[in-house]
Amino acid sequence: MKDKVSIIIPVFKNIHFLKKSLHSAVNQTYKNIEVIIIDDGNLKEDKKKIYDIRNSFRAKNIYIVSLKKNKGVSNALNEGIKKSKGNYISWLSHDDYFHLQKTQLQIEFLKKNNAKICSCDFIEINKIKNYKISRILDHKYFDDQVLSLILNDSLHGCSLLINKSCFKKYYFNKKYKHIQDYDLWSKMSEKYLFVHLKKRLLYSFKHFSQTSYVKKDESNVEKLNFYKRLVQNKLLFYNFNYFIYVLKFIYRSTIMYKSPTLAIGVLKRFLFYKYYNYLRLYLKRN
Repeated sequence: MKDKVSIIIPVFKNIHFLKKSLHSAVNQTYKNIEVIIIDDGNLKEDKKKIYDIRNSFRAKNIYIVSLKKNKGVSNALNEGIKKSKGNYISWLSHDDYFHLQKTQLQIEFLKKNNAKICSCDFIEINKIKNYKISRILDHKYFDDQVLSLILNDSLHGCSLLINKSCFKKYYFNKKYKHIQDYDLWSKMSEKYLFVHLKKRLLYSFKHFSQTSYVKKDESNVEKLNFYKRLVQNKLLFYNFNYFIYVLKFIYRSTIMYKSPTLAIGVLKRFLFYKYYNYLRLYLKRN
């Protein structure tokens, strides 16, 4: 029998997005799935809307888990993972939706590459700035996956399909409100193999009611502090062909996070390891 996949959809406010998201999950070409909707402490009227949308589908593999209080997406996802019966976990924000072949293609790609975690390209539909764009990862993105996850900001959490065994040790950190996904990926990247499927299999919306937009300043501060810790504790350069990643990160640090200190910190560590390695090679030769 095929491995089961659990698609977890946390829902808090903006319930009108849910139907399209749920449709994309239920109608995956890969059929051995369960869909777990996490009602993350919604008000009574919104709870009713969630149940009405769920009941508009005939599928029997849709389950609702109701949480009494809203404690954030990290807590909602953790609860979904604990309740799940699948061998693989897929997170779907209720305002995004999947390509109908996403699960099938990613399962096949994971098994072909004997990996634990598979990402994909995605299409961003930006209602704030009124544009639509394909977000395509560099084909070498995971060549040094720890380094890539630290220096790039390109991986979409809902693009991932993850073997459930990865969650035996790691869960989403509930203290984070905005970067819980990158915190988890950075930890998993040290232990498990990530692979990237170069197909656009996720449609991601950016809109005015999104938490990352409404609380943009709070999100940027959380990201800034997170990256500072990573750069200080985990940033090691083994391959200096990745200097382009450094330049991109310096740009984001200066423009997005308004932190020249972070940019300088990354550059210093790059130069330190570069010339430290050159010195070590020189001493070995002599």
